[in-house]
Amino acid sequence: MLGMFFVPVFLFGLSLAIDSTAGERERRSLEVLMAQPMPARDLVLGKWLAVSLLAALGLVVELVVAHGMLSTLSLEEIGMSWHLGLPMLAAVVLTALPLCLLVGAVQVAMAMNSKTFKEAQATASVVTLLPIVPLIAVPMLGLGTQPWMYAVPVLSNQVMLQSLASNQAPGLLPFLLTCVPPLLAACGAAAFAMRRMRSEQYVMGI
Repeated sequence: MLGMFFVPVFLFGLSLAIDSTAGERERRSLEVLMAQPMPARDLVLGKWLAVSLLAALGLVVELVVAHGMLSTLSLEEIGMSWHLGLPMLAAVVLTALPLCLLVGAVQVAMAMNSKTFKEAQATASVVTLLPIVPLIAVPMLGLGTQPWMYAVPVLSNQVMLQSLASNQAPGLLPFLLTCVPPLLAACGAAAFAMRRMRSEQYVMGI
């Protein structure tokens, strides 16, 4: 159940990612932006960070609301626990920032690679299914918490939250593994989006 808390990361910035890429190209407003005296890198960087910021805000709002509700419930009666305080919640958000950057970069890159607004909706929306996969696969395979899970984006954040909610200290290495792979993947997706933005075929919608 706790793994569902990361779903807003994939939802809050999705509309902005689509509208600021495929939507602008379909409305022909992208050509006006490209005519401004700024490199394509700065345009992609602005879109990427805006989408990532919305994803992070969605996560913060949901965690704060969930903390306020779960702290008042007797979860032990149903075999659950919630021992997170505000410092630990801040740690969860901090380790999830690379995931927000990754999701923002992937959604922008996928939307930019689409020819129409509707096609961008179909392709970029696929990313929203990623947080559901570990929630289904891990119980079906009967997997417990293992060190390699912290190196898998999305799954690592879910495992980290579950460990902290159970009052367990994962250690420094899991925190690093949770942060570094998403950052590297985000840089790769952003680099792809920047290359697409510099393409005349993309700007002209060919």
